[in-house]
Amino acid sequence: MTAKEELIQIRQIDKALRSTELEIARCRADIYSVHAVDYSAERVSGGSHQDIADKIAILTELLDKANREWDQLINLRTEIRQKIANIDSYVLRAVLIEYYVLQKNWEQVADDMGYSIQHVYRIHGKALQAYQSKNYKDERE
Repeated sequence: MTAKEELIQIRQIDKALRSTELEIARCRADIYSVHAVDYSAERVSGGSHQDIADKIAILTELLDKANREWDQLINLRTEIRQKIANIDSYVLRAVLIEYYVLQKNWEQVADDMGYSIQHVYRIHGKALQAYQSKNYKDERE
């Protein structure tokens, strides 16, 4: 795995977690909404009707999934922060932390650091090389 592939995992897990949390919000909204039952209408068989217990079971599964994803994200962030700390240059470390760990876009990183986006891209390339060399010495030999 390359340095960039490892670092990009944070962004991917974060996106998956946001998707799961959106599912949870929708499931909760469905559970909390009141559904009136029209007993005067004819009963149509063949349709699947979820009762509240089924919806709560789905919500519980989604909450468990979100907790697992949070644990994975926190552990990966901690591990990657430790690896980024091995880099000697503060500027190189800052670019990696701002973009990958703090999830900022390139414009925000450039603005926060006071550099042009093109310069941040150059720094990012150097930072990836430094990350790779500091953390994957055995693979080069």
